[in-house]
Amino acid sequence: MRFLRLHPRRQPPQKSWSVVADCSSSFEAEVIAGLLRTAEIPVFIQQDGAARAMGITIGIGAIRVLVPTPL
Repeated sequence: MRFLRLHPRRQPPQKSWSVVADCSSSFEAEVIAGLLRTAEIPVFIQQDGAARAMGITIGIGAIRVLVPTPL
């Protein structure tokens, strides 16, 4: 299993990913990603740069949980 966290402008390593959740907090995104990883589903968490740069995890920007499209 791989857990990836990349810069929002970078693309995930696979060509096609689908958003399975839009979260308002990094905690929520991590819980969802953890459940998916437990089921051995590759997960990619994408967070808007402004929230990450300011260290704010709630209320600014979206945090998206993505999985490969074939799943």
